[in-house]
Amino acid sequence: MQDPAHDSLPLDDLFISVFLLIDDWYQTSAPPCVRARRHNPTPATGCTDAELITIALVGELVRAPSEHAWYRLVRQNDGTWFPRLPSRQRSNARCAALAPLVRHLRRTLVPETAVAILDSFPVPVCACARARRGRFPGGTSGKIARKRQTCFGFRVHLVITTAGEVVDCVLTDADVADVTVAPRLLQGRRGVALGDTGEVSHPLEQWAAAQELTFLAWRRRRMRAQLPPCLTHGVQRTRRLVETVISQLTEHLQANRVLARTVWTLQSRLIYKLTAHTVGNTLNRLLGRPITAIKSLAF
Repeated sequence: MQDPAHDSLPLDDLFISVFLLIDDWYQTSAPPCVRARRHNPTPATGCTDAELITIALVGELVRAPSEHAWYRLVRQNDGTWFPRLPSRQRSNARCAALAPLVRHLRRTLVPETAVAILDSFPVPVCACARARRGRFPGGTSGKIARKRQTCFGFRVHLVITTAGEVVDCVLTDADVADVTVAPRLLQGRRGVALGDTGEVSHPLEQWAAAQELTFLAWRRRRMRAQLPPCLTHGVQRTRRLVETVISQLTEHLQANRVLARTVWTLQSRLIYKLTAHTVGNTLNRLLGRPITAIKSLAF
């Protein structure tokens, strides 16, 4: 018999759970300038911000093939839940404008931990051979170490907790090294930070020590400076969680798939995907399920 804690939620229950979470946060923690802005729809006059954010996040959790297909499905089957749903173009424009608010929501949902884990993954726009003919504004050539390939696009740098939740992220060009972005991600943090071999840097360790932060980077065997064996085993075991989180972001939420035409749209879509991951973790925690069981939450 299957464990009820691992059962998937029906689509109606998933809509209700996400909406209650988003609407409660919106009414209590959203900036007053956002809630009291001019022409802000109310439940009686139109589709509210909480409803639009809910539709976008649930679409990411159920892995909708496209925004158009997901909007059409919601329009046809969920007219009773969202009777005042605006047009698809208007919905996309409002969701993009609400991206900074959604990013603030994600940061408030993630609990602070003493240990932070750093890693990154590529977001390829096209192959390097097609870079000159590409129409996407921005991006550079960068290496994918795991696949031993070179792609043209961007790179997402992440800070992840030991529970598997994304704390913060930075979108850069593909040729920007992890060690360059690490101070920006770790600014203001205390405790311990775990990095990959790309963050092995003595200046970075000195900067972290000045910030009252202990920085430990996993080292390969051929490197001269090695951590003590007990620390090496602990860092390597803790960093295994990063592979699970990045796999969820790239395979289930398709965060490395570019369907945007501008960098701003790419950033807003990335914010919604990371927030959907955080909302899925939060629902799993509230329902007593494994926190990282994102895929089984909606399937």
